[in-house]
Amino acid sequence: MRGNSTLRTVVPARQPRQGRRNRNQRPHFTPKEATKLILSGTLPANSVITGHLSFFNTAPIFSPGTHIRGNLQLSFCIEGLQLAPDMMIDGIADLSETPLTSLPKRLQADSLDVSGTRIREFPTDLKVGWRIVVDKNATRGMKARAAALANKTLAAKAAKRAGKATS
Repeated sequence: MRGNSTLRTVVPARQPRQGRRNRNQRPHFTPKEATKLILSGTLPANSVITGHLSFFNTAPIFSPGTHIRGNLQLSFCIEGLQLAPDMMIDGIADLSETPLTSLPKRLQADSLDVSGTRIREFPTDLKVGWRIVVDKNATRGMKARAAALANKTLAAKAAKRAGKATS
């Protein structure tokens, strides 16, 4: 029986990567996985998405605390688009030409484009890394706030560089 036996191993089906959790217990998703959940409105709160997300002519629904490690493009999305509080985008947040009328609380992004939207003021807790793009129809106060945020960021970066130079 030794020479003629066949060994069969049963390999269990691989579990989907969807909703993997790290030690901080935040579910992680690829852009492909996250897109399906966002469009169905079932993305878990405090999710981390590693990669770029792009939506066109849809109405994505984000969950509170979503962290996107990449760019977010929502250009030309339709009514029903919902951004959530405490969102963090580690790249460009392109919200241009969307029906948005306001930004969520505690939004953070490296760059923000709100040209062609109905947004007329920025929340006081908005954090933008280096650039805000507004269109020519933006209010004077909105343009001033965008410039102030950019100057504040530039000043903080200059101070940080100066601190490193003296160390």
